[in-house]
Amino acid sequence: MAVTTTLGRATLVATVLASSLAASACGGGAPASAPTPAGTASPTPEGTASPTPEGTASPPAASGEWTDEVIANLAAAYTGATGVWEGFDPGAYPALAVYRTPDNAFTSALAINFPSPETIGEPTPLSVEGTPFTSLHYFTDLNADIKERIATIPRFDLDTGLGGVATFVMIAGGGEEYFEPSSLVWTATFMHELFHRHQIVQFRGFATSQDFENYPFTAENIALAILEDRALREAVTTGDADIRKTAARQFAALRMARLDTDNRVAHDNDQERIEGSARYIEHRMAGDDTRFFHHAGNYEWGLFGDPQQRQEMQVPVKQYFGFIRFYASGAAVLRTLDLLGVAGVAKSVQGGKSPAEVLIEHLGVTDSDVPQLVADARAAYDQDDTLMAAAEQAATTAASEESVFGEGAGGGAPEPIVLTKEQVQCLQDHGVGSGQVIPSEVHQKCIESGEFGESAGGVADEGIVLTEEQVQCLHDHGVASGQAIPREVHEECIRGSDE
Repeated sequence: MAVTTTLGRATLVATVLASSLAASACGGGAPASAPTPAGTASPTPEGTASPTPEGTASPPAASGEWTDEVIANLAAAYTGATGVWEGFDPGAYPALAVYRTPDNAFTSALAINFPSPETIGEPTPLSVEGTPFTSLHYFTDLNADIKERIATIPRFDLDTGLGGVATFVMIAGGGEEYFEPSSLVWTATFMHELFHRHQIVQFRGFATSQDFENYPFTAENIALAILEDRALREAVTTGDADIRKTAARQFAALRMARLDTDNRVAHDNDQERIEGSARYIEHRMAGDDTRFFHHAGNYEWGLFGDPQQRQEMQVPVKQYFGFIRFYASGAAVLRTLDLLGVAGVAKSVQGGKSPAEVLIEHLGVTDSDVPQLVADARAAYDQDDTLMAAAEQAATTAASEESVFGEGAGGGAPEPIVLTKEQVQCLQDHGVGSGQVIPSEVHQKCIESGEFGESAGGVADEGIVLTEEQVQCLHDHGVASGQAIPREVHEECIRGSDE
């Protein structure tokens, strides 16, 4: 899903915190060097073979930027991601990978399992022998209307209509190292975002709260979140089943204590359900192939329970605790559920529960258990009694940081975008409230169509509350209060902001 500039930058930090403090998912500057987890190879070491699934035939011949190696990497990703999440078949979603130059000029495209490639350009079919694909088509040009639409997509779009087909679009190139299609970071990000496409279709309540800036960056909440990180690290790395269960129970109690103290911590559950599950797919997809940044052996990566480690990684307090952390914590909770042998997790998460809620329910932790388990966690993971001081320092630092999404995201916001009474009522009739992401079909009916323009008398209602970043993005695209929001602008500024 396309995202705003400010949201996109943090998305890639998280998607690859891992990959890098990358340029925004909707464009922007070049990414910084990617921090590589200790003991693993860099994401794309020179001279290594492409990750072709064992036992398959040679990859098909390709052209241009879509080389044999790139297609082999994608084939390995599709094969690795198939069957790891009940109901998720990556091949079920038509996809278009597009290569662009640094100045946003179209160069070429690769259609994967696209049912009618001739409707978007002049396709050259490629062999699918030895791959999990049903079809592959290479394009050196696309129809003018398709290129015009593609040009508005910053880095990816989970659901855009191309040639009458609901399509997942992933951009490559743009002069950014980690978005070259030959990069395994790009390959993993492709599958991460493709899983979000699955979430749109299959997850109940895919639209989640996005109130990042109102998150409780208090010392107590930060301290307990760090303890959660340490408990999760224990749970996913220990080989002792009893220690794992104890650590899992401590994590469950810490989450319950945080929610009881401040209900805004529900943000953790929402983000872990969406972003954490997508990161989990990356780990499962890679398996034991350590050339991928996230793989079966490093679910603890990104759980910066050690404040010094977060500082060394130069990750801002708000960015970590308000956004990035949930990729790793959600994936680690799902891994813990695997290790505990819990069945039906995918069904529960798709049905609306967060991974943490599934874990708490499985372990049977009750309110009366929480005080002792939290005390046990403090004793186990803060033996030198320094955590609270570190959390207080982090809270002080957070107070001086402008925004979860870095410099420039905060500051004075322009006048809010105001929706008409009819637009607001239409959104509410479809279950969309303040601060929520507006699904594509709901946006089309309530906002884009213009069916609900200015209300009688031109009096606008208070409206749906948008974040500063959403408002700024809309203004940057020339959208003012009461105006219909064009589809591509909505996808970039509103729908995409959950990323």
